Amino acid sequence: DPAPRGYPQSNAEYLPALAGVACPLPSAQRRLALVVAGPVSRCLPRRAEIAAIIQAAIAAHAGALAGAPTD
Repeated sequence: DPAPRGYPQSNAEYLPALAGVACPLPSAQRRLALVVAGPVSRCLPRRAEIAAIIQAAIAAHAGALAGAPTD
């Protein structure tokens, strides 16, 4: 359940030896997320850190992302 963390994460659920996190992007028109994944050996113990970096970048650019034109 991603609710307590604020983001979903995976551990070899899509591909063996691949771990990652996904953070939602602000958009009124679409449901979008930024996903970062990599080898389990390097990413699994750092998922919370990776999510925090993604969330900070999204927050820093939230205004530009929310107002981005659609295709």
